[in-house]
Amino acid sequence: MDVIKRDGSREAFDEAKIYHPISMAMGHDIAMAVAKEIKSHYALLPATPTTGQIEEQVINRLIELGLDDTASFYEGYNGQKEKGEKDYGFIAMVLVFMVPSILLTLALAIYETLNPS
Repeated sequence: MDVIKRDGSREAFDEAKIYHPISMAMGHDIAMAVAKEIKSHYALLPATPTTGQIEEQVINRLIELGLDDTASFYEGYNGQKEKGEKDYGFIAMVLVFMVPSILLTLALAIYETLNPS
């Protein structure tokens, strides 16, 4: 399956381009599931999807899963990639969105370890 890139060129669909930014935010399992789901969705359609259509589908799916912060992260990650420039605002966004969820996950793991059911 091909994808039409923003510049009009075509390239093979690459799940890693969905997986990588989501895995940075949420880990392997969710990233792999979303990437496979999006690939399966577009594999059934006769038309070749554009990069923008795929990104919109990924963002919508993350929101449906209740992962609004991850959707914002994914959108910002792809926006920075599109610009092709480094921006410390992006790094700040990563810290604002990701550090609290990582700390919460860590705190819950410690609590569950200290207080087994």
